[in-house]
Formats: sequence, structure tokens, C-alpha cells
Amino acid sequence: MHDIAQINARLPLRIDWKNTLCRVLGVHAQSDLTQCLADFAQKHHVAHHGLLTPELRLTLIQTFPDLRIQLLGTKTAPRLLFNTNDETQLYDNVATIVRARDGNVFDLPYVPQILAIRGASHTNDGRIFQTDSAHAFANTTYGHRTHFSSQKTPFDDTVFILFWRDPQKHARIFTGTSNPNMIWPHGTAHLCDGQYTFKLGKHRTFSQPHIDAVLSNASTWPSDWLYERDDKHVRYIALEGISPVNVIRSHDDSLDLSHEDIMRAEHGFAYYDPAYTNTQSIKINIHTCPLHEASSLGCQNILPDQYADFIAHIQILETQSAQAYGFACETYFTLTDASKI
Repeated sequence: MHDIAQINARLPLRIDWKNTLCRVLGVHAQSDLTQCLADFAQKHHVAHHGLLTPELRLTLIQTFPDLRIQLLGTKTAPRLLFNTNDETQLYDNVATIVRARDGNVFDLPYVPQILAIRGASHTNDGRIFQTDSAHAFANTTYGHRTHFSSQKTPFDDTVFILFWRDPQKHARIFTGTSNPNMIWPHGTAHLCDGQYTFKLGKHRTFSQPHIDAVLSNASTWPSDWLYERDDKHVRYIALEGISPVNVIRSHDDSLDLSHEDIMRAEHGFAYYDPAYTNTQSIKINIHTCPLHEASSLGCQNILPDQYADFIAHIQILETQSAQAYGFACETYFTLTDASKI
């Protein structure tokens, strides 16, 4: 059992999915998870004594709906989500949502944490609204839905809330997109709702509108944020994904997600298919974009006029955590749909 537990601990599982697995199995300590999996496997006649094999994972998701991909929640109608300019209250609201999604929340100072809410918008007075995007998705046939696409107006339908402690509670709101707007012939990646980790790194773009957006704003950036620049590309500071990743892939020339796309993704997660889970080849970053359109094959975008403030906060927190603990803390990023809040 010890050997199996060690293997399970090294599997590329999304942070929140593993937490959800513990919750539905009634596990209160990660050390007890493999024994609970073994008991579940025996009850359901699955081999390998609790090793999280594809067969066991597929049996688990058939048994526990919370472990399956859920594109939308039950609250699809437009509504007010938050109404506060108070940082402490916003922090508490966001932390509650992340915990409800089985994500990790850290009270430790200087840990950068982000909640990204798809299908949302915000006003300058602190109000965050759910848009009608999820409602339209739920009431429209496949192929005509744009909730999971940035090929629409407005394209920037995701609210990003950066929150942290020092040890006081802080929260900042940014705007961008969590959806792709370009087609990848082998299946366009859509980051699955869940929790991931990122660290400051680099992003490269060969798109001229994206290059123009970076260069038009880089004049106000610190000089060391721009790493490379020539006639064909720029490489600049961004957040790079470093944790296990799960993507759903839309097919053909559509950015809509079908039932078949979801089933393929569930199978891909279970079998650790590199097309759906390989962090080394699926480069999901958080970077900027042109002012009036996304720049994404699956990455998350922050609007260019907000990007410097966003990166500066992450950079300060990485520096502060390195000074306090001897290493820079990762950024914990949770993506969820507004309809799930």
C-alpha cells in the first residue's frame, strides 16, 4: 500500500480535483486517500488495490458527479455577484468561493492567489455582475454558442481577482479573458475550471497585434520586463503555468464545446493523455493581449492597460515571499464559471 500511495502522490492531478476526491470519499488526511481508494476499488471490482488507474478514475466519476467536468452551474441568469469596494470583504467573498470549489486558500502572507470568473463584468464602484453569456449558452444549440469563446463582443468576459495577505487582507480586480479566440487544427485547448499554479516567467508572441500591444505599453514598464524583440516577435514577462493541467479541446473550426468534447477530455484525463494533461507541451500562460481582442490558443489574458499593475503586484509578492521564506511562492489560480457561484 505504501508503494501505491507514493505513485498516487506523483500523478498529475489538478489541485482541486484531488481535494474533491478526498471530500467525496470522506478522507480527512491525504495519507488516508490510497486506503479509501483501495476500499472503493474492491467494492466496485476494480483491480490494482487503490492505484488511480484509468479504470478506477472512470468508475469514480461515474459514481460521484462532483468529480466530472461541469461546464455550467445552476445559476445561469444575469445577477449581481458582489457589491463592495471594501478589500477585506472582497477577499472574504473570493476566499469563500475558492474553498467552495475545493481549491486551496492561504492565510500565509505574501502568497498570490487569483480567482478568475468567466461570464462576468465589473464596474468601477466595486460591483461584479454575472453576464447573460451562460444563460445564452444553456438555451442555444451547439455551434452557435460563444460562452467559451473570445470571438465575440465584448471579448473580455472574465473578471480576475488577485487576493493576498501581508498579513492584512487585500484584493484587486482586473479584466481579461479565459477563453481562446484562435483555432488549433488538432483541437483548441480550453482550460478546465479548477485550480492551478503559476510563477513569473516569459511569454513569446509572433502575432503583430499582440506585439503592437506589448510595445505600446512597454515604454512604461521596467526595462527588464521585455526580454526579446525583433521584426517578428517579442518575449516579455508573464505568468507561466507550472502545475498539472487539464484542458478540454473543441474540435474542427469551432470554439464551442460539445458533449463529445467533454467525454474525450474525461477519457484523456483518466488515461493521462498528453493532449489533455501534459504541462510541458500544453503551455497555458497568463499574459496580455491587444486592447480590442484576445490573443489566445488557451492562455488567459489580462487587458494591456491593466497588465503592468497586475504583474507588478505578482512581482512584489514573489519578492516578499522570497525574502520571508527563502523562495518565491507560486500563484494559485482558480478558474470558475459565474454560473457556479
